[in-house]
Amino acid sequence: MSSPKDLYIAGAGGLGRELLAWLRQSPDCGRVWEPKGYLDDDPEARGRDLPLPLVGSVDGFSPGPDSMVVLGLGNSEPRKDVVEKLEAKGVDFLTFVHPSVNIGERVTIGRGTVICPGCVLTCDISVGEFCFFNLKVTVGHDVSLDSFVSISSQVDLCGGVVVEDGVWFGSGARVIPCKRIRKKARVGAGAVVIRDVPAGITVFGNPAKRI
Repeated sequence: MSSPKDLYIAGAGGLGRELLAWLRQSPDCGRVWEPKGYLDDDPEARGRDLPLPLVGSVDGFSPGPDSMVVLGLGNSEPRKDVVEKLEAKGVDFLTFVHPSVNIGERVTIGRGTVICPGCVLTCDISVGEFCFFNLKVTVGHDVSLDSFVSISSQVDLCGGVVVEDGVWFGSGARVIPCKRIRKKARVGAGAVVIRDVPAGITVFGNPAKRI
């Protein structure tokens, strides 16, 4: 049996520390890959009390033939920037789905996406690359998500919803069936979306309105 690959977490903030706990609960941990440390370009990361070593910056990272990276970054734009830097270095990205996640039939999940504990993805769902699902997200049937979508905890996307690139959802947001959230829109915490959301705007409240 081959040795597990060295896994590095991009992002040494709170989300990166939470992600380490979820990774260690996977049956693949220590068998397919083993968490080795953090990558972070923020100078303040060096002063943090981290559960794994801070290996260095994303810019300075030199991947080995048996190394992988998983993304512990909650916001779309920083995550996209890190992906572009690491792709240029030929990095292999881990697609991580926590073992507690309930996934139905005909669900596809793109490269580099992270899905944290307690999430439910029902059926006929398409998830793009490098998305992040925090705790207890529910995704209904026939939902389509493009790449670099960021979903905070306890968000509910009902059936037939379409989410375009780079959208961010705050905790507890809900989207009623068959609505479209366009590119780089932001849906505030607790918002209830009852109509399509145009690109690049922020909506908040119940019903959700532009702010």
